[in-house]
Amino acid sequence: MRRTIKLGTRSYEIEVPRRTLIEQFETDVYSTRREEAIERVDYRRMFTQYRPGMKVGVIIDLPLEDPFTYTTVDNALSTLHSLGAYDNEIVLFFTSRVDPKTIPPIYAYRYETIVARDLERARREDYVTLSTLENMIKVEVYKAFERDVSKGSESGLNAIYVISDSFIDGIYGIRTPIMAILDFLSVTSFASLMRARAELGLQDFIKTVSSRMIMLPPFRYVYGGISLLKDFTGEVFEVTIGNSRAIHNNVIEKYLKSYGYAIPEKYDVIILGLTEGTFEALHRALTFARPIMKQNTVVILCSDSWSIKEEHENLVLEYLSERRGSILTEDDVRAYEIAKFIAERTIMLVGRGHMKLFEIFQSIQDAVDIALEKVLSTEPRPRVLVLSYADYLIPANLV
Repeated sequence: MRRTIKLGTRSYEIEVPRRTLIEQFETDVYSTRREEAIERVDYRRMFTQYRPGMKVGVIIDLPLEDPFTYTTVDNALSTLHSLGAYDNEIVLFFTSRVDPKTIPPIYAYRYETIVARDLERARREDYVTLSTLENMIKVEVYKAFERDVSKGSESGLNAIYVISDSFIDGIYGIRTPIMAILDFLSVTSFASLMRARAELGLQDFIKTVSSRMIMLPPFRYVYGGISLLKDFTGEVFEVTIGNSRAIHNNVIEKYLKSYGYAIPEKYDVIILGLTEGTFEALHRALTFARPIMKQNTVVILCSDSWSIKEEHENLVLEYLSERRGSILTEDDVRAYEIAKFIAERTIMLVGRGHMKLFEIFQSIQDAVDIALEKVLSTEPRPRVLVLSYADYLIPANLV
């Protein structure tokens, strides 16, 4: 029989055996976008626990090239000054997501500034251990984050505030402002955290971050922040502001409301439409779709074109061949998890491009024929799910 399926903004007709059950889950990922500028942000809500005389760190965790994000940073700092803060009481931390060339010279002139990209040359003694996350990771953070409230601001920071953007991510599920501190962990600590992420899986890792890590120093020193919630195109569709715990939960809640879905069933074949054919999008789609996969589910990933870097393909191949065992970075986690999917299930790609890892089909019908041939030997009435924008839709039970 002939069925019409929708992947992204396009519709396709496919032929399937009559006993095949096809379900389509559609959602409009553009529905959350706002055309009007987001205005009337009350920056004072970010600093409700600030008191004059406190020495504070402000982490800037978003690109400054965009005039809107630059204005957000400038307004937050102006508000902090209006509440009584002096230049020498403010330390600015710039994460690796900030290009040092885009940092306004006036910031370096007025404030003490610490740039994450400069810490590649930092020594081991430049870090201090502030806490331990169970037996998984000693939280070694750059010493500028050390503090002792009982001795006043001379001994270090009294509070940390974060100016960040948030987005859906395959490593953290939803990247909230609390993640901004990760750039200032020692290489050893960050590698331990990435190993924990790979071992726990995304769902348990999210629970660990939300229930345990957020309560440990230095993460609990984050008193408040502002987060610009971005959709898959990078457009800001919402702003949330407040104390750290509230903003963490609020960001997750808003993304689940906008991009969450509940599908309790598992399927024999899943056809996943992607917003882009990149390494990160491929990993997100596979990771988010895991809850709806059976042990022998066949996965078809569809994109207009595929542009995965050769270095990322080689990284996946190293994990597949077990030539690489260590996990140190976010890309290592992505490659490790993609390799696990390849080892456990049949994965096919549809679109334009060439890769060593996968055969890429030009026709979705060819991929569907092969997928159904594989599952019909064990499942006479195969269930097929078609999921558009699969790299940006979050199963509700994931968080």
